[in-house]
Amino acid sequence: MGRQGPRNFTMTRAALTAPLFMLLWTALEPSLRADGAPPQPIERQPYKIALSLWCAPESRIDDPSRDRLVREWQILLRRFVGAPWNVVVEPPTSPLALLDPDSVKGEAFARWSNYDKVWIARLQPDPDGQGLVFVGREYDVATRRLGSLLKRPVVDWEDAPRELLAFSLDLFSPTAIITGQEGGRAIMNVRGGALEPASPRGEVVSKGMVFLPLRLVSLAKGGVQILRIPFTYLQVESASGPTARCAIVSALSDPFTKRIARPNSLAAIAIKPGASPLRLRFTCKPDGAPASGYILTARPPGQGEPQELGSTDRSGRITLRPGFASSIVVMRLIAGRVEPLVEFPIMPGESGDERVIPVDPLPLTIALEARVDALRDQVVDLVALRARLEARMKARLEGEDWDGLAEAIEEFKTLSPRDKFAETLAKLKDEAAHDQAETKKAVLTRTAQAEIADLQSLIDRYLDDDMFKAYVDALERGRGLAGKKATTKAAARPAQPGSAPGQAVAPAPAVAAPAPQPAPAQPAAPAPAPARRPAPPKGESAVPF
Repeated sequence: MGRQGPRNFTMTRAALTAPLFMLLWTALEPSLRADGAPPQPIERQPYKIALSLWCAPESRIDDPSRDRLVREWQILLRRFVGAPWNVVVEPPTSPLALLDPDSVKGEAFARWSNYDKVWIARLQPDPDGQGLVFVGREYDVATRRLGSLLKRPVVDWEDAPRELLAFSLDLFSPTAIITGQEGGRAIMNVRGGALEPASPRGEVVSKGMVFLPLRLVSLAKGGVQILRIPFTYLQVESASGPTARCAIVSALSDPFTKRIARPNSLAAIAIKPGASPLRLRFTCKPDGAPASGYILTARPPGQGEPQELGSTDRSGRITLRPGFASSIVVMRLIAGRVEPLVEFPIMPGESGDERVIPVDPLPLTIALEARVDALRDQVVDLVALRARLEARMKARLEGEDWDGLAEAIEEFKTLSPRDKFAETLAKLKDEAAHDQAETKKAVLTRTAQAEIADLQSLIDRYLDDDMFKAYVDALERGRGLAGKKATTKAAARPAQPGSAPGQAVAPAPAVAAPAPQPAPAQPAAPAPAPARRPAPPKGESAVPF
């Protein structure tokens, strides 16, 4: 780490429980006080920072203009940050000015081990807009971590000192130790958190900040190995002085496991979205074939709504532009529209290096879900057809059109029965359980089980025949009532002349068929007129008795 390299030392279990500063800096001579006294508690220690600001010739910023920019920036530092930072500005001729923020490696900062942090910044023309842009990175000496590439545009030169202050706040990544867990949350002690800032903008830790957890492992021959806990982040939910309570966002079930053979402790460093594109490559286990054609989504931690980012190409790669999210997101690679192959959190622009992520393609599960989806499509079509028939039956029933209702019921009987779909779904589930037991691999995943349960509930709810049976009963009752009404109406009709007393006359049909017309016949001879009877004598009755 230093000019002469780190000393070899023996780590004891007591030393590994010490604060991060005590743990890491015991190997660095510049961190020890001259009088041999122990350093201050970590929460009372300010950050010693080296800044190298280089102005590109294309920016047309000369040395006097750069010096004025730095002086005004230092005034703003005292006004807004204050005690937590102790910044030393390197001269323009410093070797740090030769480092390119986009391609620099951590080994280039070995000569500056007497600092806590090293900032390299460049002021150059903005290729994506008008004006200038600050480009830079932070190197943390204690954790040996190179921060994300950051950019900050400067539209107006008069605002350059304020933009440089904002850029410095973006670069700054406080360090902390993880002291324990409580209620599923991580508790951290942040370095410099007890120092009073000059303004709220200078707070070392605040709500919403994201930290990257690290595991510090003691090596057998001395020294400390710093390991990143993969796919794990800590997001500050509340902060009180140097103590921060953080939500654990991780793809691991137990990211802070204690099942580590060597003595170790946990630390953390803040991380922020970078300006580098995020490059991911997904490969299939076990042969490493490209996972092509899968959909990648992202959502905020918790119960946020997922957003589709794109799909992997033929080589299994996908590149996400900088700024697609403002903080950590939970990514999910999906196969078959619903089955997640892998889920992990990540910080946008964290690094420009490609990350290879192996996944299990779950071929049997995807085939099962495809068959369940096909069966669901059939059920949905049947539900729509049954709904149309039920609407027709309802209209016929309300209009007392019994013949039309009977026709709709007969059409309903020709549809596929409910039991057919239920048996098919049960067969799919049994086959999947058999494949899972035979291959010893997960086939009935949680997503597959949820798909099967949803389809079963769809069958039970919308393919119920109770409504159909109700219409059949209504048809029988309706026809019976119609017959009774017709009989009652005929009995109440008055007798017509020529009918026997008390004999009911059948009602005439609603539409009488026209009587057939007889063929024309020859005119018959006129019948002889009947003989007229003589009139009775006057005063006698015409009745013979």
